[in-house]
Amino acid sequence: MIRNTVVTGLLVLLVCCEDSINLDLPLGSERIVISGWITNLEEPYTVSVSRTVGFNDQTTKPGISGAEVYVVDRFSNRYDFLETSHTGIYQSNQNEFKGTPGNAYILHVNIEDGSEYYSSWEVLNAVPDLDTVFFETFFNPELPITDPNSKVYFTKGSIDDIPVVRNYYRWKMYINDTLRSRPEELVIFDDKFTNGNVFETKVTDILLKSGDKLKLEQWSLSQGAFDYYSLLVSQIKNDQVGPNTPPSTVKGNIYCLGDPEELVLGYFGASEITVKYAEVSP
Repeated sequence: MIRNTVVTGLLVLLVCCEDSINLDLPLGSERIVISGWITNLEEPYTVSVSRTVGFNDQTTKPGISGAEVYVVDRFSNRYDFLETSHTGIYQSNQNEFKGTPGNAYILHVNIEDGSEYYSSWEVLNAVPDLDTVFFETFFNPELPITDPNSKVYFTKGSIDDIPVVRNYYRWKMYINDTLRSRPEELVIFDDKFTNGNVFETKVTDILLKSGDKLKLEQWSLSQGAFDYYSLLVSQIKNDQVGPNTPPSTVKGNIYCLGDPEELVLGYFGASEITVKYAEVSP
């Protein structure tokens, strides 16, 4: 059951429908999985509500239909999420609801069997612009230096960090319009040693080639979201060490109103997003 909990946590690592990780799940206890994000972007926000499946189950993760899903902000405004044509996927009305930096949000999900779930409050923190994107050149040691494919690139970015407050970041990279969302490609970091300064950091270890077009999203995270992702990163590293590495439970910020001890998987978060575009060139 513990193994099921851990790997299912990895399944909802990126929490959006198009931003997920497909890993096999061993047979174990069924769990509710609730995940979603509120951002500053003018688009429908998505909350997914589903149940886990076991390793031998050939079906997809079953969505839970007919739930009441809504978000309340710190001013008591309520925003309803309606189920889409995809079972268990609920979306807001983009004409009525847009996240704003500094506001706080809480998610409520009531399913038809009477179970009620809620998240902790999440503040939509501001995030600075990603000032500069640049590339470092390397040569693939497995290819002759004369081979045109031997030259590869890593991406780095420069950030003008917001002073005074502790900032937590996440980067998401799209390469030629494709989101890179493998577990090992998750990039999170904080400003513990760089608070208030301009600093550089590596985006990912993804190798790029000349002509690749990039879209980089810089996300602000709450400390709770950062801690959640940090546990997931640790679990990914443990899983890569070997199958005998003891897994740990990855708990999000969703709770059952009637049973505080119920383990609910997933995370509900809020983030401002800034976007930067770049193209790899020699």
